[in-house]
Amino acid sequence: MRHINAFTRGVRSVNPDAEVVVRWVFAWFDPEEEAAAANELIDAGVDIVFAHTDTTIAIETANARSTVERPLFTIGYDNPDSCSFAEETCIASAYWNWGPLVTRLLQEMEAGTWRPDLQPWEQMRADPSHSTVYLDVSDRNVPSAVRVEIEGLVADLSADTDRARYLPFLGPVVDNTGAARIADGATPTDEDLLQMCWFVDGVVDLDGRPAVVPSGCVGVR
Repeated sequence: MRHINAFTRGVRSVNPDAEVVVRWVFAWFDPEEEAAAANELIDAGVDIVFAHTDTTIAIETANARSTVERPLFTIGYDNPDSCSFAEETCIASAYWNWGPLVTRLLQEMEAGTWRPDLQPWEQMRADPSHSTVYLDVSDRNVPSAVRVEIEGLVADLSADTDRARYLPFLGPVVDNTGAARIADGATPTDEDLLQMCWFVDGVVDLDGRPAVVPSGCVGVR
């Protein structure tokens, strides 16, 4: 839920009228369902396909359907080399680098300071080799001016401030039913993020109506 909402907030910071269409596959690995989901999104008229599973099947499916008459863009996930599977259309890949987080936790265990009862929150760091999460941007499909702008956003997100840690959800934040969720200028707490069972404004289902949260979400609605 947080990833979808943060992505939508980013999209709407550039195009306030944009909508993010959600199609759940309810699995990290389901090749048949992932391909079906990508095709349904494309048939619904989306311009960009962003996968959120552990494979590149969705972006490969979209890449194969992209034409001169109806170009599609794609965004990979999970690995920095995701774009290599859809080189013609991929503009970026958000990925995880678990080494820094695991190293820090093991060091805390050795020092006797590890708190297993605390949820570890990892902020983006400017150096990708030390960051648990990062974004690989395509040199082929993203203009240099846009890449420079993205580098500036990475600097904002990796700044050593509480505001930077919660920047994607800096208020005001309204959900897709019109209800205010985060006040103007406020930032959410960790508990707010853990209980985020609501969609921000702009998240819709395939039928164009405001997306509904799946019943399995265990936070506060």
